[in-house]
Amino acid sequence: MRSELCAFVMSESVFSTPTARNKLVEGCLDWVESHAPQFTPQGHPRIASDFQKRGSVFKAFSELGIVLEALHRSCYRDRPAVVRLIEIWTEAVRQEGLLDDVNSTIELFHYNVVLFATLRKIGTAEPLIEASVRRLSKRRAGTRGEMTPWRMLDVRHFMVQAGITHDFPPAHDLVRSSALLRRIDLPETTDVDIYAITHLIIFLSDVGRAAVTAISPYELAELREYVGTALAMTYVESNWDLTAELLISRHGIGSLAKDEPLNYAASGGLCAAQSADGSMPHDPWLNPNRESPTDGSEFKSRYHPTLVALLLAAIDGTNSQS
Repeated sequence: MRSELCAFVMSESVFSTPTARNKLVEGCLDWVESHAPQFTPQGHPRIASDFQKRGSVFKAFSELGIVLEALHRSCYRDRPAVVRLIEIWTEAVRQEGLLDDVNSTIELFHYNVVLFATLRKIGTAEPLIEASVRRLSKRRAGTRGEMTPWRMLDVRHFMVQAGITHDFPPAHDLVRSSALLRRIDLPETTDVDIYAITHLIIFLSDVGRAAVTAISPYELAELREYVGTALAMTYVESNWDLTAELLISRHGIGSLAKDEPLNYAASGGLCAAQSADGSMPHDPWLNPNRESPTDGSEFKSRYHPTLVALLLAAIDGTNSQS
C-alpha cells in the first residue's frame, strides 16, 4: 500500500506543496464519487432518442475514464475513492447494451475507442468488446477525410492505446497542419482556440506523461512561450478549466526555472477556487456570463473543470514522484 502523501519533487511539480495537490485531489474525488450516477449513460435513461444529449453523456463518461486511468497510474491509485470509482466505471462499461448503444451510431465511434482503450488500462477488455471496437474501426475507415487534424490526433492516440491497427497519418504529419503550429495570436483567441492547443499537447504527450517530440526544438520553445502567456491570461481571468489544461500542457512541453512562479500562482489559484463540495467552479465556456447555473445544468457546468483539475493532480503526482 502506497503512502497517502505522494512522493514530491519540487522542480517537476506545478504545485508549490504536496499538501495543496493532495487537498485538491481529496475534494475532487469526493464530488465525483457523489455524482457518479450522473456520469454513466445508465443514469440518463430518457436520452436514448436524443443523439446530441447521448453524445454529451458519453463524453462525460469517457472523460471520467481517462481521468481514472491517470489516477490508476499515479500515486493516488490506492485511495479508496479511486478504487471504488474504477469499479463503478468498469462495471458500467460492461453493462449489457452500453457498447451496443455506441455501435448503433457511427458518429460516437470516438467514445467507443476511448472506452475500450481505457478499459484495457484499468480493467480487463473482454473479447466481445474488442471485436466490437475493431469492427467499428473498419466501418469508420471511410470517414477519415471528414476529421480535423485535432480530432485525428485525438482518435489516433486512443487507437494506439487500444492496440488497434489504424491508417491515420503519422503524428508528425498531422501536427504540421494542426492548430499547434498555426496558432492564433493570443489577443485574438477564443477559449476554443486555446482548447485546441491544450488537447493537441495532451494527446501528443500521452496525457502529459511524455515529452512532445513531434515538433522541432525551436517550435517547442515557441510553443512553451505561447502556453505560458496563455496560462497567465486564463489565471488572471479565473478560467480554472483552461488553467488546469494549460498546467497539464506544461508537463507535456516542459517548464523552465523562470516558469515556476507562474505555475505556483496558477495552481494556487486553482486550489483556492475549489468549492466547499469539492467541485471546481463552473466552466465559463459553457456559461459565458459566469453566473451559477439555475436551469438544472449544475452537473454539466462543473464536471469538466473538476475532472481536469483531478487529471492535473494525477499527472503531477505521477511525474513528480521519486
